[in-house]
Amino acid sequence: MTMEAKNYHDHDGWTITSSSLREFLRSPSLYYHRYVLRDAVIPENRSLIIGSAFHCLVLEPDQFEQRYYMGNYQQSDPNGRVRLTPYEWSNVKLFAERLKAHIFYGSHLKDAIKEKPLAVKLSNGLIIKAKPDALHKGMIIDVKSTGHLKNAFNSKVLEFGYHIQAAFYDGVLHRSGDEDNRDFVFFVLCKRKPYSVFLKKIPHHTLKKIWNDQVLPTLDRIHKCLVDNEWGDVISCKN
Repeated sequence: MTMEAKNYHDHDGWTITSSSLREFLRSPSLYYHRYVLRDAVIPENRSLIIGSAFHCLVLEPDQFEQRYYMGNYQQSDPNGRVRLTPYEWSNVKLFAERLKAHIFYGSHLKDAIKEKPLAVKLSNGLIIKAKPDALHKGMIIDVKSTGHLKNAFNSKVLEFGYHIQAAFYDGVLHRSGDEDNRDFVFFVLCKRKPYSVFLKKIPHHTLKKIWNDQVLPTLDRIHKCLVDNEWGDVISCKN
């Protein structure tokens, strides 16, 4: 099923995204505090903020100035927009221009279906949600920025669990009624000069294997933790 975009970021412990699933893989107790108790303190991460701004400018350019403003550290915005320093603002603009200049943007991303939120309720009560950056021509396309060159980025896919994200998106799509066997393509900009742009593909048969071998067992573990109210790695939460 599709869902309202404004409701996509609503979470509880029974609602799973690729980010929350990867958080559980890092630590069940971190998942418990962030998504069940919701008492985790999340420190500001400027790299993530810049990445989100870049992502917005590429995929939802009409929303960019509604969500972000340029200001110095002492300036706040009464409309609740996210602040970018002048340096960050100019970099985000530059990064988006470089990505859009790549031939893949015009051939695959420009006219793609973008930011479509999906949600599926599983038989055990869990709800799995995904919002692919873009769907086009047998591909799930994911826009990323990185400080690493292409060869180094390949290792970061495993380190950051991007392969899990890819398989999770594919699994949600299929369970939402999408019958295409889509490959997953990372469309990546390197934030270091000369700002190279490159692609990395994970074929569909690999996505299916990751879903079966890693995603499904993790969903089962999350369900068991929620039912038993025991989170294993650091704490026991049973009353």
